Amino acid sequence: MSEPKSIAVIGVGGIGGVLAAVADSCGHRVTLCVRSPLDRLEVEGELGNGPVRAAIATSPAELEQVDWVFLATKTQDSPAAKPWLDALAGPGTTVLALQNGVNHRARLEPLVATGVEILPALVYVNGEVVSRGRVHHRAGNRMVVPAGDRAELLAALLSPPMEVVPVDDFLTEAWSKMLGNLAASPITALTGKRLGVLFEPGVEELALQLIQEAVQVGRADGAALGEDTGRETFDVFRRFGPETATSMYQDRLAGRPLEFEALTGYVVERGHDLGVSTPAHEVVLALLRGAGGADA
Repeated sequence: MSEPKSIAVIGVGGIGGVLAAVADSCGHRVTLCVRSPLDRLEVEGELGNGPVRAAIATSPAELEQVDWVFLATKTQDSPAAKPWLDALAGPGTTVLALQNGVNHRARLEPLVATGVEILPALVYVNGEVVSRGRVHHRAGNRMVVPAGDRAELLAALLSPPMEVVPVDDFLTEAWSKMLGNLAASPITALTGKRLGVLFEPGVEELALQLIQEAVQVGRADGAALGEDTGRETFDVFRRFGPETATSMYQDRLAGRPLEFEALTGYVVERGHDLGVSTPAHEVVLALLRGAGGADA
C-alpha cells in the first residue's frame, strides 16, 4: 500500500462508487465530484461495507489539483467532465480512465492539460446503483492497465483489495473486453431483460454473431484475437449469472442516455474504415438510435 494520496472520483455510479470505497479502504483522501448534492455514499458487498469516508463537491470551483483522478463517467459524458478535469488535473496528476472502449487516450487527450498522464483501465467489477448514494458491489476486483511506471503506482495505490494487472498488449485486452459489452449491453438494453436473455433461443445466435463480427474488426485493427475468442467470451456470461444487470440495461430502465456510440458505433465505424463488414452491428446500432437513447 502506498502513502495516502488525494483522489477525486468523477462519475459516482456503479464503478466509480466501488472504486471510491476501495480508495477509502486503502487510506486515501477521497473526493466525490457530483452535479447535485449528495448526503453520503454507501457501498455494500465484497469491496464495501457501508459509508465511504469522502468529501463531496458539487462545483469544480471548490477544488484544487489532486494526485489521481478516477474518471468513471460514461464515454458520452467525457466532454462534460472537462471543468472538473481543469480544476483537478495538472502536471503530475494521473487520470485513470475507467471507461469502456478501446481508444481511451484519443478520447481524453483533448480534455486535459499538458503534463497530465492518462492511464486507460479495463475494469472487471460489477457494481450496481440501487438508489441514489447506494451502490451494491456484486462481483469482481480486477483491473487491467498498460504496463509501465503508472501501472506500478496504481497497484501500490489500490492493492489489495484491487488486483491491478499490467499488460504489454493493451489493445488486444481492450478489444477482448469490449467483445462482451458489444453483445450483452445492447441486447439487455433493447430487450429490457438481464443477462439471462442471452441464452434464449435465437438471442444466443445473435450475440455470437455480434461478437464474431467484432473479432474480425479487432483483428484488422491489430488486436491478437484467436479463433475461439468469440465462444470464450460468450462462455464468460454464464459465470456472471442470469440476474446480472449491465450498465446499459440499468440506464435504459432509468431513462438515461445509452452508451453505445463508443461500443457498437465504434465497431461499425472502425469496420467501415478497415473494410470489414458488420451487418449485425449496423442493425443493432439502428435500433439503439431509434430507441431514443442517443448518446451524442
